Amino acid sequence: MAFIPLSGLSEETSKLVCSAVSTLALVPALCQPEKSVAVLPSVLFLVTGVLRKASCTTSQAPALVAASLHSLKQIVSSPFTKDSRCAKDWIDLLQR
Repeated sequence: MAFIPLSGLSEETSKLVCSAVSTLALVPALCQPEKSVAVLPSVLFLVTGVLRKASCTTSQAPALVAASLHSLKQIVSSPFTKDSRCAKDWIDLLQR
């Protein structure tokens, strides 16, 4: 999958990306605990992809990096990491 370059983003586009990244952290909570494990890899891939690209070369880097880190914080502190039905799988995925 090719990433869209984040360099040269307008402020409005950067805000949209920040909103999307923030929303991604909420997606697993929409699922049942056992099913949340299925969406977690995609969520992590997308959030870390934005973090990787934003940290390299963009004038909007501080906002994008902050949004990505905030999303990762929400994901790792999810109640699913302590739920007996899926905690082991969540922790395994988070440690990869």
